[in-house]
Amino acid sequence: MRAIQPYFALSASKYYKRELTKHGISHIYEYKSDLSSDLHTLVVPDASIDILFDLTDYSYKPYAAGSVLQSTAIDTKKDHKYFGVRFVPGVVPDFLDGRFKDFLDNTIELEACLRKRDLINRLNDAKTFLNKVETFLSFYNDKNKPSWKNSTYDIYSYARKCINNSKGLIRVNELESELNYSVRYINKLFNEYCGLSPKAYSNIIRFQTTLDQLNREPNNSFTNICEAHGYYDQAQFIREFKKFTTKTPAVYRKLVNTSNYSDKFIFQ
Repeated sequence: MRAIQPYFALSASKYYKRELTKHGISHIYEYKSDLSSDLHTLVVPDASIDILFDLTDYSYKPYAAGSVLQSTAIDTKKDHKYFGVRFVPGVVPDFLDGRFKDFLDNTIELEACLRKRDLINRLNDAKTFLNKVETFLSFYNDKNKPSWKNSTYDIYSYARKCINNSKGLIRVNELESELNYSVRYINKLFNEYCGLSPKAYSNIIRFQTTLDQLNREPNNSFTNICEAHGYYDQAQFIREFKKFTTKTPAVYRKLVNTSNYSDKFIFQ
């Protein structure tokens, strides 16, 4: 499960991306804003934490950004290059102090929550995108597990993985059977660690997988997409999609098609 922020790529001519399958990292990315002026870039709910650095002006402090709960505008500087690390939905990187719910709908300066503070200087010294990827991974591998990640966290983590693997389609009563814990207890764990109910978290995961399919298959019918992602009908699909993006699926699809979205990506 890889969360996406399509408007980052839409604001750039090239979007460098390195996908990973370990350490709780979804992917590492870099892009240069090609906006005509300093504007806002939209971010959408993704149930993920991003670490973001402005590589053009180091006076802008790097920050950890949790998932927004609805489409939100963030400041983007013209011609600035950004380097970011996106974690798998629901994962908190071990070098940060705080639980997932502490970052939810929140942005925190990295220095305020960073356990080891030499990362920023090391990234400043790296020259290429792959150098920065290697620098970050070297830093991330040298980490200490926070004490609050205990046995109850492991139960929550397994439930979260079940939701991610089901693409947000598993029901809470199915989680109850899978985990052999009551719905009430599962809700308690999500409230304690995530800050979202299992249902709210699942809705964001379903939205993300739907968004990904729209990006990969821009000509697929909305009927097929509704069926694939468990929407009752197109009305529900449109309503939930607009809730998270402020756009209808049709308007978003047109934006993807006219911007040559898929051609912007450079995988390394």
